[in-house]
Amino acid sequence: MVGLYPDIVQFLHDIAADLAAEAFAGTSQAPEKEGARARCDYAIALIGDKDHITRAVQYAIARRVAPAENWEQRVETWFQEHRHGLKTVWENYLEAHAVRLFVGPGKLSVGQKTACEWVDLRLAEIVQFRMQSRQKVLQELLPQSSAEAESDPRTTAESLLAKLEGLEMLRDRMEATNTILGQLNVDENEKVSEDRIEKVVKQIMEATGWSKSYVLTILQPDSMGHVGFRGCDLASVKASIARLLARLSEHAHDALVISDVFGQVCTVISEDAQICISFLCTPPDELTHLLRSNAFSWSSARSAWVRKLSPHAISTYQAVVRPELMKWAGFSG
Repeated sequence: MVGLYPDIVQFLHDIAADLAAEAFAGTSQAPEKEGARARCDYAIALIGDKDHITRAVQYAIARRVAPAENWEQRVETWFQEHRHGLKTVWENYLEAHAVRLFVGPGKLSVGQKTACEWVDLRLAEIVQFRMQSRQKVLQELLPQSSAEAESDPRTTAESLLAKLEGLEMLRDRMEATNTILGQLNVDENEKVSEDRIEKVVKQIMEATGWSKSYVLTILQPDSMGHVGFRGCDLASVKASIARLLARLSEHAHDALVISDVFGQVCTVISEDAQICISFLCTPPDELTHLLRSNAFSWSSARSAWVRKLSPHAISTYQAVVRPELMKWAGFSG
């Protein structure tokens, strides 16, 4: 996961590795891996919160809402306080998780129920802290429209798209890693040579872009002797992708991911999750060529240029297509 999010490295040491591993010692066959994942989740959440605030302010500025003076410096000051607070509630969650007893599918004892409820309570504290911290700083940065900025559907959708893109990339890299490991065809009692291991490490690095140190941690067998990603790990990522797609489709149904109207051109998300660009008059050839070259196709049924909604489609529209549409329609930004 560090290979996917290189910016998180500087924040990983906020959470002690021993504490994170101990939290899963009684509930996982690979507590070190689970602990490392929990530390990565903390760092990703931390960076995501800062990105959320920055996007909200930038969105407000685009709507000509003036933010507080020196808002960028204020964001940095808030971020340090937010980092300390998030670290505290995250550690409380891990400590609560560490005392939870391992339970099977049978009936839970009173003590086991209490332990599980304590974990759920600490997890809820993380969610509540993040929400309240973001709301507080937005009220300071955008006193006129802080509530609107916090609940801005476009910001929410962009966050979902970013998470979806990261999870899809993670799924592909996990599958590629397992495929390479499956091609080893090594007997359980056969000792693999260092040269062969080095070759596998190199193949995984080339296929995934992960660092060598991270690949080596993947190749460490768990308590059952399994190497690589377990089926349940991959299934968990796929389930998360399915949940994000469901949430994203809700925003798409309300046409809230993109809703641009530039006088002569309008862009919306349709109910069946298509980016639809409609023109009130015939666009110049340069624009139609731009749309075709960026995977948009003409739909006579919709009378619009369409492309299936995806993280890449959104980023392409925002970075390449949208500026040209604004320029053609006479908007400066």
